[in-house]
Amino acid sequence: MGVETTYVPKLKLNCRKTVESNRFPGLKTTKDFPDTDPWFKWLADDIEGHPERFAGRKYLEFGIGGGLQAIAALKGLEKKPNLDPITNIWGIDIDDWRLDIAAKNLNGFKTPNSLYQGDAVQWIEEQQEKIINTAIIMCLPQAPLPEQAEGYDSNADTYHVDLLPEFAKKYNKYGLGLNAAVLGTLIEHVGEATDVSAVFSGRVPENVIRDMVHDLGWRVINISETFEPIQQDPDTDISYVLKYSKESPEDLFYEKLLNNKFSPISADEAEKRLLLANKDRNNFNVYHYVSVWHLEPQ
Repeated sequence: MGVETTYVPKLKLNCRKTVESNRFPGLKTTKDFPDTDPWFKWLADDIEGHPERFAGRKYLEFGIGGGLQAIAALKGLEKKPNLDPITNIWGIDIDDWRLDIAAKNLNGFKTPNSLYQGDAVQWIEEQQEKIINTAIIMCLPQAPLPEQAEGYDSNADTYHVDLLPEFAKKYNKYGLGLNAAVLGTLIEHVGEATDVSAVFSGRVPENVIRDMVHDLGWRVINISETFEPIQQDPDTDISYVLKYSKESPEDLFYEKLLNNKFSPISADEAEKRLLLANKDRNNFNVYHYVSVWHLEPQ
């Protein structure tokens, strides 16, 4: 199919870490971030629903995982035969087993792809030419990076705060250290006709995200927020939110009422419920908004 890769995938997938895709039957997705996840679904709907953003351009994704967001872009363009196809797909991920899944999924399509295993910031810094005519997707981990990394199963979890560029460290307390590092490095390497679609959690006040985006050289084109709050993952630590939630003028967490409406709750209450739920999603009534931010250089 004319596919060129910088990462050579393994022929056999790690079945313990994969599940069948619900959105794209016959394909695989990662067990820890399946395509039934509300974050995944909102981003995929935004991508597939705006094929004009990708027509005749390169597609670049930081944290490509199993590659299904790229496939959402391909599927969106299939519905619009009057638009030019994506020219190339580039995917960066720090976990090799995720790239194995992405390679298997993407190699079923004619669009050339190039997959890279490693750090997103390092990949950006290694680019010898400006990144132009490219639609960039970011759905990166959003939790404070640890002071040091020990005892983790995933390479993505071993990225620690000392590896952040200095300009990104002040956003780490909001869980945005890695996102800031990528956006701040990327702005120095992009050229014409390049934009970013980045997913951000409502656990962080909007004014903080706006300030970060502006400080790092980007401008907000639009924000696509979920129609209602989505369930907080009971596996995800939210204790860090307690440190800044009382300074926020916004409601960050919600509970779902019996009438299916939502009512704000404090971060303290959300944290208590997370501990009591003991990772049981069926016994965890905590929700927050998620948004896709569409950005372009200032």
